[in-house]
Amino acid sequence: TNSYTMTHNSTNLTGPLSVTPCSTSAIIIPPSASTNTFQFGYKAAANNYLDPAVYLSRLSSTSPSVIPGAGVIFGAFISTYLYNNCLSNLPNPGKLKVMLPKFANYASMITGPTPTVVIGANVDTLIWTVPNFSYTNTNWQNTFCTFSVVISTTAVPGNTLNITTVITPSLDSQLPNNTYNWSRYVGGPFDPNGKYTEAKGLMANGDVPGNTTQFYYTIGFQNVGTAPAINVKTADTIDVNFDLNTLEVLQSSYPVSIQKDLVSRLVIFNFNGINLPDAISDEPKSHGFVKYGIKLKPGVPVNTVLKNRAHNYFDFNEPVATNQTNNKLVVPDGIENNSLQQIGIKAMPNPFAEQLTLSAEAEIQQIDVYDQLGRLQKSLSTNGKEQQIDFSNLNSGIYFIRVQLNDGRSGNVKVIKN
Repeated sequence: TNSYTMTHNSTNLTGPLSVTPCSTSAIIIPPSASTNTFQFGYKAAANNYLDPAVYLSRLSSTSPSVIPGAGVIFGAFISTYLYNNCLSNLPNPGKLKVMLPKFANYASMITGPTPTVVIGANVDTLIWTVPNFSYTNTNWQNTFCTFSVVISTTAVPGNTLNITTVITPSLDSQLPNNTYNWSRYVGGPFDPNGKYTEAKGLMANGDVPGNTTQFYYTIGFQNVGTAPAINVKTADTIDVNFDLNTLEVLQSSYPVSIQKDLVSRLVIFNFNGINLPDAISDEPKSHGFVKYGIKLKPGVPVNTVLKNRAHNYFDFNEPVATNQTNNKLVVPDGIENNSLQQIGIKAMPNPFAEQLTLSAEAEIQQIDVYDQLGRLQKSLSTNGKEQQIDFSNLNSGIYFIRVQLNDGRSGNVKVIKN
């Protein structure tokens, strides 16, 4: 029996570096070996190992609205962040569900698998069986499928089109990014040099729940001149409440490079040498866009208004300003008053002393409790139709409960602790 000195090299570890070994396994070391390299499995800190996420994007246009009678092409993106190579080969099946409003009808698949199930006379729910939410280690870059939707001619201008996308993988350590809500208003023509926001829970007036952390922005531009634009750039000054280090380009109509100034918070998206046609000679190709994601800094308080405006530059011409986006962080009961009743959920008793019981007709997936300032106080994951919540460690006052059901529906209710 020989003695060996073992040295652990963590240089190639990705994700959190607080790791522990996988289950013990035997490793045979050749007798003649003086130095050798062996691969040991490791796993990350508890409850932070496998995180599938979903994202829905409109691919056919950068318009901030949808037009009655028009077709819209969407892409469903699935990404899995894996921080545990002990589970790298573990199957993780599940489902992807896309829920359309009544005036948006599924038309056809463009790429990817056909829906396993189509529900509703107006084709308002699509469900795919996903064999494996496999490890991709990418950020919204794994296109699961693309499909087309037709907006009904009966859609009323000014109404909001909401499409909810939900994934239900077998294994998942982080549930909040399993649902994505895509929202646009029904309208007509728009200014192509515009900017608009996407975020989970985005309301028609631009408000978002105070617990929202991830935002998406799309900046559109169009060459309305009389000659091609050789170079185009978009300059965007990022609101001080965002973490500039988290900004990441997700999609763009042309190859783009970015420059970031952490002091001035100016981000420049450079479209060099794209020779963007003018609208007179080639209107369809005179458009362009860039879409990026960015996270809020921790601790941004409720009632904060997030403002953004970009400027588009075409060669040496004067910049063209976009509209200014305004998104207010609000306590997450602003979508509907006592909307839990509308999705078959009851909160009893209310007011209450120490314990509150939520009951539902469908299984409850996630419960989040917020105080009046929008700060998360409790977060529970469950799979039953009834859940008791203990408020004994919380002060008396008003709280807001956000409930997510397994079928993708969600609602909010205000409760009072005496």
